[in-house]
Amino acid sequence: MSTPDQPHNPYQAPESDVFDSNGKGYEIAGRGTRLGAALIDGVIIMAIIFIPAIIILGGWAAYMEKTQSGGLLLNLIMGLAGFVTYVVVNGVFLAANGQTIGKKLLGIKIVRTDGSPADFQRIIFRRLAPIQVAGMIPFIGWIVSLVDGLLIFRESNQCLHDTIADTIVIVA
Repeated sequence: MSTPDQPHNPYQAPESDVFDSNGKGYEIAGRGTRLGAALIDGVIIMAIIFIPAIIILGGWAAYMEKTQSGGLLLNLIMGLAGFVTYVVVNGVFLAANGQTIGKKLLGIKIVRTDGSPADFQRIIFRRLAPIQVAGMIPFIGWIVSLVDGLLIFRESNQCLHDTIADTIVIVA
């Protein structure tokens, strides 16, 4: 850039004003937004799966009794039903643009860590399934689920399932 005191230098490096918040061209979704999307998705799945199950089994107390009193098979069935329902309800959105209903409503989406789109198989079989399966293991499942959620407090805002699948959640 030349000034009145200095003549124009044709060999000077070009200058430009470039702003990129993280050097990769996208903004990482906030923890609160991710929590809100997860809550929305959870309410939808609960309404579809657990409310009818509770009604069929004879109320909340009966449901809790059956799941707590050696109802391992019932827990596995409910876990599988929840997984299948999640995929059915959100599958089209996940395949199209890496969003669940909750993520779509809150303007965030799942992508690979390099910013490229995350394919449906990666989201389902590397991101969702490992934590879902580990969460159904008696006695340690809740620990895996807890660790998964708490890891969002890392600098990268990635949960365990994000790390396993090499994904991040960004502002859409």
